[in-house]
Parts: sequence; C-alpha cells; structure tokens
Amino acid sequence: MARPRVLVVDDDRDIRDVLSEMLDVEGFDVETAVNGREALGRLGAHKADVLVTDLMMPVMDGWALVAAARSRPRLRRMPIVVITAHAGSIVPGADRIVTKPFDIDVLVSAVREAAETRQPRRARARAAAGGRVTTLRS
Repeated sequence: MARPRVLVVDDDRDIRDVLSEMLDVEGFDVETAVNGREALGRLGAHKADVLVTDLMMPVMDGWALVAAARSRPRLRRMPIVVITAHAGSIVPGADRIVTKPFDIDVLVSAVREAAETRQPRRARARAAAGGRVTTLRS
C-alpha cells in the first residue's frame, strides 16, 4: 500500500519541521505549506490524503482554508485535522481538532485515523475498476 500523503500547514517553521519529520518516520509522505493560500495551491497541484492545519496564520488562516477546501468538490471529503493553541475552538468542516501543546503520539494517531478513513475509499474504487484506479478524487 502506498504511504498516505499529508499536507502540513503552519506558519511556524519549527512546528512544520517537527511534524514533517515525525509523520515521515511514522510512514507518511509529507508536504508543507506556510499558510492557507499556499496550501490551496499545493492541493490544486498535488493529491493529499489528509490536511493538517494550524488556525492562526497570516495571509489565509486555518478557518478560511478549511472553508475553502470544503467548498471544492475535489477536496470536500479530504479529512482535515486542525492543530490550535485555542482550546475549545470550533472549526466547521474539521474532522479532528488537536490542541497545542500536543503530545506527538496524539497528533500522529489523529492523522493515522484520518488517513484510514480515506484509504478504504481508494481500495473500493480500485476494486470496482479492476485495479486500474490509483486515486479517488473527492
């Protein structure tokens, strides 16, 4: 099975680097973006199985990114994990919210669970198409 693809979006370089390294070690292919606008560009150009995003970012924040992703047919069903320092944040469209500071195991578990909700759709699509489909577009 292919490694699940994760796009990590955070304006804090240290957090991006740590998350990227930890998710890579845990078996994910990771791409990063600095803000929501950059993330939407990357999502338009590359497939991702899971989006992990901070909320508080310049240019385009996480709330706007989640709303924009949910408004696009191809991204509508992509699992979204939000990381935020604001406990109790409500993010319409997010599948999971992890509060900073977070235990890396908690975040990896949330990303893994999100990826697993995405992977079965791909397997069903491949089986229905006789194994010819490599990606299910939402």
